[in-house]
Amino acid sequence: EWNEPQEGKVYVLVEFEISNNSDSDISVSSLLSFDAYADGYATDLSLGALIDNENEQLDGSIASGMKMRGWVGYEIPEDWKDLEIHFTENVWSGNKFKFLISN
Repeated sequence: EWNEPQEGKVYVLVEFEISNNSDSDISVSSLLSFDAYADGYATDLSLGALIDNENEQLDGSIASGMKMRGWVGYEIPEDWKDLEIHFTENVWSGNKFKFLISN
């Protein structure tokens, strides 16, 4: 009971699998590599959402040719329509991937 979303909000968990097809290791941080927007409003990663999840958080290093699977979680309004998640592969490269989830 202590780990519940605030009134009027829900936890949304999203699973990602990232394949490193480059020639060097890449680092993934659920906090730094991901930005999220619920119906156009910025939202932060929710540690409460991740506590309820029994799977791995999406953090670590991926060697060349390897994969990582993990979760990111957000606490957003229960009447949300769209959740847009931006993943930045590397702060220096500027490669950004966008994912849109509609409710």
